[in-house]
This record gives sequence, structure tokens and C-alpha cells, in this order.
Amino acid sequence: MRSVWSVVAFVLCLSGGSAMAGPASGSVRSKTGAILPKRAVAYVVRDARDAAPRVEVLLTDAAIDVSRLRGERDPHLAAINLAALRDHDYLLLWVAADGTVTMNATYSKTMTQYINDTEGGLMATFTVNTPDKIEGRVHSPVPLKSIDGASYTIDVTFSAEILTAPPSPDPAAASR
Repeated sequence: MRSVWSVVAFVLCLSGGSAMAGPASGSVRSKTGAILPKRAVAYVVRDARDAAPRVEVLLTDAAIDVSRLRGERDPHLAAINLAALRDHDYLLLWVAADGTVTMNATYSKTMTQYINDTEGGLMATFTVNTPDKIEGRVHSPVPLKSIDGASYTIDVTFSAEILTAPPSPDPAAASR
């Protein structure tokens, strides 16, 4: 009987140790509809044009299994291809070290995207912005204009533990 309880305790430790998505709230509202996120997941990404890492925050109403992103070399690609995101709208925020933010709000049914950044009218404030956690608000104080002239608004809050990136491959080790 003691070994059964040991196994149960071990399984509970494993399942309890897996990271979960953090909370999100607010909306992106446009002529296409409303994106109403409930969950936030954050991970480190790199831009091919800029060697500096950024934090990507995925906001959605879908239940996200964070363990599916842990250890991914390209967590952005892994995230947007998660089965859980099929038929779900989502918002991606890229947060640079200096606090600037770029966003892409994607409506799944039409694949309509609204793109903007803190130089184009978004405002971002962070209550926590450390290598381990990000928490804040991104909003537009006035309606923003899309390329086709349609207006939209954004006002979202989020909190998420940041998944750590896998170590970069050692080029010297690869040649051994």
C-alpha cells in the first residue's frame, strides 16, 4: 500500500509542476469582431533581423498546454501551430528589452490581422518585467486605424511566467 501512495504522490508532483498559462483579460475590438483573451503564455523569441531576444506574449481564450512550448527552438512557430489555437482568435505581443511593444491581433475565421506598435499609438505599462515574469497592460487611448482605414481598439492586461529558451547550440561542439 505504501508503494501505491508513493506512485500517486510522484504523479501529483509531476502534474503539479507543469507550468500553466497565466491570466489575461480585456479585448481587441474591430469591425471583424472581438478578441477576448482569458489566458497568457510568454516565452523568449529572437528576431532574425535583430539578435536581441524579445518576450512574446500569446493572449487567447484557448486552453494552452504550456509544456508543448517548453524547450522549443522556435516557440513562436510552435505556439501559432498549436492545435488548441485552431478556430480561436489570439493576440501576440512582442516586448523588447526597452519596453516597446509590437502587436498582431489575429482573427482565426478570416485570418484578418491588426498590426501596430508603441510608435503607432499603442501604450504599454508593465508592473513586472523580469527575465522570469511579465505582467502589464497594453491599450490604445484612442481608436487606432488599420491600413484599410477601419478603426479598432485594444485594452488587455496579462500576467505570465516566461518560459526559458533552450540553450543555443554550441558551434564548436557540433564540429567535434
